[in-house]
Amino acid sequence: GKNGHIRGKMIKKRQDYSGRSAVIVDPFMSMDTLGVPKHLLCKMFREYAIRLCGYKSSDILANLNDPEFNDKMVEDLRKKGVFDEVPILMGRNPTLHKLSIQAFNIKPVDGLATKVSPLVCPAYNMDFDGDTAWEAIPTTPRSIQEVRKLMMTQNNILLPKTGESTICPRMDIVYGLYMCTTSTYSTGATGTYASGEELCQAIYRQDIALGDTVSVSGRGTGRAGVLAFETCFPSAVIDNIGETKAITSKTIKKYIKEIQDFTPATFVGIINRLVELGFRTAYLYCHSVSMLRHLNSDTDKAKEFDVAYAKYHKAMAKVNELNDYGFYDEDSYNLEFSENLKTVMDTLKDGVYDKVGDDSMFTLMAKSGARGDVKNLVQIFGSKGRCLLYTSDAADDGES
Repeated sequence: GKNGHIRGKMIKKRQDYSGRSAVIVDPFMSMDTLGVPKHLLCKMFREYAIRLCGYKSSDILANLNDPEFNDKMVEDLRKKGVFDEVPILMGRNPTLHKLSIQAFNIKPVDGLATKVSPLVCPAYNMDFDGDTAWEAIPTTPRSIQEVRKLMMTQNNILLPKTGESTICPRMDIVYGLYMCTTSTYSTGATGTYASGEELCQAIYRQDIALGDTVSVSGRGTGRAGVLAFETCFPSAVIDNIGETKAITSKTIKKYIKEIQDFTPATFVGIINRLVELGFRTAYLYCHSVSMLRHLNSDTDKAKEFDVAYAKYHKAMAKVNELNDYGFYDEDSYNLEFSENLKTVMDTLKDGVYDKVGDDSMFTLMAKSGARGDVKNLVQIFGSKGRCLLYTSDAADDGES
């Protein structure tokens, strides 16, 4: 146990100006902002409340668990501009590289968990199955200045190893952007909008569909989904890249590369618009995921999928029969299995999209790169392949 002097008194001792909580995702939280629980802010900013707002230390300690007191104290600190001046540091152990500790602007939130933008998670190797993170605040003017200059997340978007951006839309965001840029022209409503923001709000309200033809001042006429994506960026970026094609987890990277050298404020603004567009369209244009849906065998590629598997099973029937009689050892059987399966894999990859259907959620997720790829579809609707059983070698005394 922690009974010794070092572990019991020094390491175990609670530190002022710091806290720890679980982290949860907030899809619409700005990437340079952290949603910090109010009860944590009251503990970390006690010194500011005493010095600037006239609170007494005894009153703070006696009412730390009172939500009404916390709300009042946080509001008083906000009015004094404390949260605008002082950033907050967040770190997650193990600290494997410098991006495991970054600084953020503060946004007070209710509840017990810290809210983070999904885009900062890769740098922390963070997910939301109970992960915790620690927070701390700088306390002197010089340390505040140093943290704002060196450690703010918008100043640390590039990986030191490769120079690539750590901030890139993924998963649900990519799926939403894919739906925007693959929408087909429809004969629905048309409209003219003064700005990209006005167009996006019309899409969110479902006044128009992604495939409807619209015009945006200064951006021309086209499909609503494509124009909504393009207006997230300055015109020069779109002109530089050229025609907007389907946005996937791979194609979005060239857009991020174009903007990663912009000023931090401009970069954050573009990313926040992309995140909101992606999440909201993913919510509005998602498809049900079901394994019970009838598979298609009408197209030529889908028929090739069925024929390839029929040939595979016919070839393996002979191998299995001989294997049952003991004509194969384990290595020989594995070789026959692998060679027969390999002959059909290319056909499966070409035909699996037709087999599952272009409007299936499985296909949309794989094509956009939001989750999985064509190999996963082959495993789900075709063959998993052989599952390896990992076993340890038996010990000399018979124990394993």
